[in-house]
Amino acid sequence: PWPALIPADVPEEEGAAFAAELATGGAPPPVDAPAAPDATPALLVPFDEPMIMPDDLRAGQRAALLIAHGTLRLFSPFFDVSGDDIDDRLVETLATVDAAAGPFDRAAFLVVLQRFAAALVDGNAFALNRVDPVSTFIPIVVVHLGDQPVIRRSAVADAQPGDAITAIDGRPVADWYAEELERTSNASHGYALDLASRRYLARATPLYLALRGVDGTMREASIMPGPYAQVPPRTEWLRPSGDLAAEDAPEVFYLNMSGEVEADSDAALARLDAAMATADALIIDVRGFPGVNQYHVVGRVLGGASRSPHFYVPEWTGPDNWRLVHSQTGRAGFGAGVDTPGFAGPIALLVGPTTVGAGENFSIMLAQAPQVTVIGRTSAGSNANLSGVKLPGGFALVYSGMEVRFPDDSPFHGVGIVPDMEVMPEAQDYVDGFDRTLKNAVDDVRARL
Repeated sequence: PWPALIPADVPEEEGAAFAAELATGGAPPPVDAPAAPDATPALLVPFDEPMIMPDDLRAGQRAALLIAHGTLRLFSPFFDVSGDDIDDRLVETLATVDAAAGPFDRAAFLVVLQRFAAALVDGNAFALNRVDPVSTFIPIVVVHLGDQPVIRRSAVADAQPGDAITAIDGRPVADWYAEELERTSNASHGYALDLASRRYLARATPLYLALRGVDGTMREASIMPGPYAQVPPRTEWLRPSGDLAAEDAPEVFYLNMSGEVEADSDAALARLDAAMATADALIIDVRGFPGVNQYHVVGRVLGGASRSPHFYVPEWTGPDNWRLVHSQTGRAGFGAGVDTPGFAGPIALLVGPTTVGAGENFSIMLAQAPQVTVIGRTSAGSNANLSGVKLPGGFALVYSGMEVRFPDDSPFHGVGIVPDMEVMPEAQDYVDGFDRTLKNAVDDVRARL
């Protein structure tokens, strides 16, 4: 064994003299080693190629579940907030794999992996099939009014905006969603419904729907899938940014943050700058996923009062040394100094159940200001950077790898942005083109002028 103490070849106090002596020693002789090979050896498993194990699929499926569990055990930051059920869910899903008469096919095992991921209670947790994912989609957009799925937009004549879906592929919607939600990871019920709906909209086969029109008429529709380019925009309302003179409120400026509306962030910020010099009130809409630089909007609107959420990332520095490392976005990220003035007038912030991720990050920052009223419906409660792990068999799992908290350090996950004024749209609104939430926002800011 190595001794507890090894004497130094040169005592510390003689270091300077030894350095001078070393400098006169010249270069060491060349190393007698064989020449390096000309060709770089090929990777055994190229990083971008999924590992397929056709000879023992059941073992690969078990391995995928075990690796997913181990990864989450090390790096998921939410167990203290959402609960820790992944051990029991691992036992359950392993038993499902073992109990089958034979190995599951890819589609069936993806369902098992989804069931495991649902234990995270994380709206950013997705099980993925990286080998042959579904590449065709039903060209409709579905929203949920309470638990009722309703068609918001459609590229086919048989399904129209405002139609309520009463059955999916012959099953009542209540039964279909009850089963699908058991394998849908989520942190809020409203966003869970949106995630579950994507499962019947991404498919290679026709979708059969029973529909109820706004006039109560019942009918059926058979809809063929197509490329994603045929799917209408998902943002609930595509109103362009600008003043609301058409709503008899020319003194109010409306900013639609959605990337499906505002694809040029610099142009949107320039319009906001011009509007803030003349408008008496602002309405900012984050019901779609932002395409505008959220920090620069906050910096302009709140100025020196801008504060970012608290971000916590798991860090391992040894086998037993784990901590959540805290950070925040500094003032430079907002483009605003301590003394930068903000917008002094009333502001309304529009949110909904598909306000998620960057939209929630923006809302956390804006909603802290006293002149802001939040209007709409509770957001997804899922704001984090995505982490992921590749799994045997060509599968993958992504999940929230960072915990985000409110500026006062209170938990955000599963809480979301809760509106000060809740507004539930009606199916008829999508037929009439009437944005009920926007109307309430206009009334709110004008009442505060």
